Amino acid sequence: MQPVAAAAPTFVERANGPVNGYVASRSASSTKTDTPILETPQTVSVVSREQIRDQGGQTLGEVLNYVPGVSVQATSFTRVSDNIGIRGFDVAAGNSGLLRDGLKLTSGVYDSTTEPFGLERLEVVKGASSILFGQLGPGGFVNAISKKPTDVPFGEVNATVGDYQRKEISADVGGKLADDGSLLYRFTGLVRKSDTPTNYIPDDKLYAAPSVTWRPDANTSLNVYGYYQESKTRFPTPLPYVGTVLPTSVGTIPRQNFLGEPSFDRFETKAGAVGYQFEHSFNNAVKVRQNLRLYDAVTDWDYLLLGNIGANGRTASRSVSSRVEHGNGFAVDTSAEFKFVAGPTAHTVIAGVDYYRSVLNSDRYAGTASSVDIFNPVYGTPVTVNRTVNNGTNSLSNQVGIYVQDQIKIYDKFVLLLGGRKDFSDVDTRIIRTGALSSQQDEAWTGRAGAVYLFDNGIAPYASFSQSFAPILGTDRLGNPFAPGRGEQYEVGLRYQPIGTRMLFSAAAFEITQQNVLTTDPVNPTFSVQSGEAKSRGIELEAKAEFGGLSIVSAYTYTDARTTQSNTAALIGQRLASVPYNTVSVWGLYDFGALGWHGFKFGGGVRAIGDTNIPGYAYDVPAYAVVDLTASYDLKYFARELNGFHARFNVKNLFNNGYTICVAATGCRYGDPQTVLATVSYRW
Repeated sequence: MQPVAAAAPTFVERANGPVNGYVASRSASSTKTDTPILETPQTVSVVSREQIRDQGGQTLGEVLNYVPGVSVQATSFTRVSDNIGIRGFDVAAGNSGLLRDGLKLTSGVYDSTTEPFGLERLEVVKGASSILFGQLGPGGFVNAISKKPTDVPFGEVNATVGDYQRKEISADVGGKLADDGSLLYRFTGLVRKSDTPTNYIPDDKLYAAPSVTWRPDANTSLNVYGYYQESKTRFPTPLPYVGTVLPTSVGTIPRQNFLGEPSFDRFETKAGAVGYQFEHSFNNAVKVRQNLRLYDAVTDWDYLLLGNIGANGRTASRSVSSRVEHGNGFAVDTSAEFKFVAGPTAHTVIAGVDYYRSVLNSDRYAGTASSVDIFNPVYGTPVTVNRTVNNGTNSLSNQVGIYVQDQIKIYDKFVLLLGGRKDFSDVDTRIIRTGALSSQQDEAWTGRAGAVYLFDNGIAPYASFSQSFAPILGTDRLGNPFAPGRGEQYEVGLRYQPIGTRMLFSAAAFEITQQNVLTTDPVNPTFSVQSGEAKSRGIELEAKAEFGGLSIVSAYTYTDARTTQSNTAALIGQRLASVPYNTVSVWGLYDFGALGWHGFKFGGGVRAIGDTNIPGYAYDVPAYAVVDLTASYDLKYFARELNGFHARFNVKNLFNNGYTICVAATGCRYGDPQTVLATVSYRW
């Protein structure tokens, strides 16, 4: 009698854990509780580990390419900074919108970048969201969820080669350290050596992330983790609009030209973090959590910037910047969750206090360099740095927040979300050159209210109001410190999750108003006042579905983000930089096993981004479209001896479309050309 194979364990998704395929059904980023996305009255987009792998995302920006409402810079820039925008507003300024495992991470824009291979999922919460995380921009935030130990032993080793001499080895292993499952481990690592489409700019990286989870009983869990990351590249020179989008009298700058000095330019970052996540349930009604992390990063950054192009259309002056930035942060969030029933209402209350301390020491020096022929650069001329004058700053910021939130479910149909927060912020900034010290203290109340109705057929309409705040450093001409920037969002939406399917459809309409925006002081133009305002209105549609071997991700965004109040008349009514009216994307992957070709998957996607505005400039940045492809094969179907081996190909920008992304008339960069990656994996 043949033994009967044990049934595979049923996958049960939990917030902050793995996603089975592309379609996530739960998230904790917008509520700090394990909540179905269907019951969340705010837009949440989740990119799973499987989607990251299939699309071949190498930077945070590439991972977000198919997420509605998100705008990213050129890949050449996202290799040095996770610089993105959500619903028209920048969320990459220091710690204004980039989180790791629910805590703020970096102190400066250029501290380090997020390594996608280290992520279990990536979550984007759209709109004002200071209620649970304090100082944030009005557009929303990105929460990168790290891979954590699991009960099921597993492992994979990957070898990748590709265009531009790319060579990469990565590994992800985990399982039990104790037979009873009380002690688990995981290690994720990556080593990469690569060039890029721009000459003399490498893309080298080392990433290592160990973690251990201790579960002494069914009610207690402690995950201790760390990671270390080294990146070696060079800063991609910002290029002028005339010379990239429009030609000079000679032509357009070749995409591969490096316009710095190879012997001088460098961008090298060493960053690391250690921390823990603790959770204990006293019973089914009371749970406590504490999440703590220490972070440190050092960036050595030397680069040349282009000046004006001469009358001959090909010779440009260059300026020099030499920087050393040292940032570190300490973050801790302690909360208690209470569940109780009162009549027809079921409550999930979370109350907590968080603290974030950030230090950023930035040494900055200027210098001189020779001009360069932008069409035929010749290297080797000396670069002089004046290290007697330090134009940098030292800053120390402390933020304390106290928050409470109640998720109320009434008759299992109506969900009401109410929350409030009080923040206290203290920032000290010292100008190194003069020794001048300025201190700024701010405090603010923020809140959120939302409601969802759950129909039996899986339809869930919702509406919400939320607020944000972020301190603005500096003073007006009278010496008065600036008030914090404030944001408000109104959102209405509709989700549909057909019963018994792996599908989730979302539609949202929103309006965000940002107030206390800096604008030129009409009395003294060398100072600013806070009478400016920006507004963003739009519609977002997103669909994720899996059926019959087909996985689909599609999105459409319409965003009208513009300056509504300013003392510079020419800016009033101007669209905000780098925010297209329209973006549309579709990605699909089909498993041909249903047709008898077992182990083979093929898919691809198209991303179309509309034209964008450069405020105060006479020209727009043209629209563009990019096609991506992927194919993978489980090699055990080719030969049994290859059981566990997999092959995958990714082609980005299949048709080698040339396009440019500009944030200013002198801040343009080329998009990457066609790029091919081939990966062989062994999994067990």
